[in-house]
Amino acid sequence: MADETTEAPVTKDRRDYRWSLAAAVILSLATLASAWCGYQAAVWSAVNSDQSRAANGARLDAARQSAIADRQMNSDVLLFTTWVGAEMSGQEQLADEVALRFLPHFVAAFEAWQALPVGQDGRLPDGSPFDRPEYVLPAQAAADQALDTAAAAIADADLAAANNQRYVLSTVLFASVLFLAGIADKLRNRPASHGVVVLAGFSLVSAIVILATLPTG
Repeated sequence: MADETTEAPVTKDRRDYRWSLAAAVILSLATLASAWCGYQAAVWSAVNSDQSRAANGARLDAARQSAIADRQMNSDVLLFTTWVGAEMSGQEQLADEVALRFLPHFVAAFEAWQALPVGQDGRLPDGSPFDRPEYVLPAQAAADQALDTAAAAIADADLAAANNQRYVLSTVLFASVLFLAGIADKLRNRPASHGVVVLAGFSLVSAIVILATLPTG
């Protein structure tokens, strides 16, 4: 009888130890995973900040290039208008002098336009060099490129912000696992304590599955 009485508490102690060990393992894994989530959230937050700054810089560059493009176009219009006036009035020397002052990007369009058949006035082709596909403002092209860069940076910043939020949510999930595993040993009712450990283990597995789907920074 004495041996049977002694064996029962020992068996019970072993079972309690196993449940406590399981809770400790869950606590350890949840702590490590929570720390990893915190690190990744910080990484994605930094990426968001970097890309946001890059987008702002690209937008400022686009605005600067657009201002340059406006000045280039105004210069092109003024010189071309002066050239047309000189050409129509028969001032060939003045027209040639003005043509020498055309900006390089305008020359290609101007020559393509001059190569067209003469229009109804009998002297100049219809339309203007500004209608030609060859007329491309370098500064405007740079502005468009800067806007594309800004758009790409904004998209990357939004993605980084979304990933940051996902890792923050995962941190909350692992915090709930820590809470459940932490209170399991504090419960005097063994079935309830064991149930909480099982719930904590299930929550841990679910949180790890979600964590495995997240991109790393």
